[in-house]
Amino acid sequence: MLRRMRPPHWRRNPRRRGSLHTLYETGLRYITGAALSTMSSFLVLRGLKRTLALRMEWHSTTALAIAQVRDGHSAVG
Repeated sequence: MLRRMRPPHWRRNPRRRGSLHTLYETGLRYITGAALSTMSSFLVLRGLKRTLALRMEWHSTTALAIAQVRDGHSAVG
């Protein structure tokens, strides 16, 4: 039977937000441990490299959509 762990301090304090909080929310710390192993580091970097083109295409599409919406908005000069 698995023992239920107490949530870390950042989950108990909802006012504490930031990039570190976001990283913890994704569960990366629990998947990889306190420090990345060599293989985990390799897999993370490989995944980042392989998805770069797809991520940049999505960023460009989103930026264009935002620019088009703002261009047609009356409050934007």
